[in-house]
Amino acid sequence: MQTAVREAREETGLDITPMGIVTALDSITRDAKGNVEYHYTMIEVLAESAEGEAQAGDDAVAVRWVTMAEIESLCDWPEVARIVQLSALQRVL
Repeated sequence: MQTAVREAREETGLDITPMGIVTALDSITRDAKGNVEYHYTMIEVLAESAEGEAQAGDDAVAVRWVTMAEIESLCDWPEVARIVQLSALQRVL
């Protein structure tokens, strides 16, 4: 949870309060020979932020809030939309 707080602050300038874990998953990319080229483990954290305007960190061009309908068109990996939907469902419950 400390990592989620730190990353959110670094990437958006916002202070967040973690609410729980949405999901954890692995993403493995293999080269032409089938060897692992990249292996990422992602732990998605549901969080809320007090008032404030997000500001892009030095590793991003821009930051903005989007609607659920916009997510699929903005992300190349369909798993992102699934995780955002899981997060939204957890927030409602």
